[in-house]
Amino acid sequence: AALDLARKRFAHLNKTAWSQQDLLDYLKQCPEAYDIIFSGYALHHLDTNSKKEVFISAARHLKAGGRLMLVDVVRQPGETRESYIPVYLDRIRNQWSGLTLEMVNEACTHVAAFDFPETFEILDLMASEAGFQRGILHAQFGPHALMEFATSPIQSSNQ
Repeated sequence: AALDLARKRFAHLNKTAWSQQDLLDYLKQCPEAYDIIFSGYALHHLDTNSKKEVFISAARHLKAGGRLMLVDVVRQPGETRESYIPVYLDRIRNQWSGLTLEMVNEACTHVAAFDFPETFEILDLMASEAGFQRGILHAQFGPHALMEFATSPIQSSNQ
């Protein structure tokens, strides 16, 4: 549903590619270079090494001055996953109105098992090690953040 909405919202743009698949698999095999790569609420499901691979692969597939835009959850500086998870589960139970109890329980089970968010600072370090410039944290609402990581305006790669 989100991709359909995005296609309609950005139909006026000339060259766009919309894909629903494993982010890392896509970045490893895609033959093109992009101005922008966007990912929403996917990175936090990966282990640390796979997150690093996403940044490396994204840097390879972005044009000079390109941007990796992420909307995702992040931990606070110094916050561990073990302290983050119970707080996030409380947020789901107390603030996600309009969901059935079954849906809330499913969301909580998912978060407890599959969410491995990093701090913005750790993501910024991963991005820097992959060749990105310093990241920008544009907005943060609780653990939900909009982040931008830019490649150099002049790339030394084959793009």
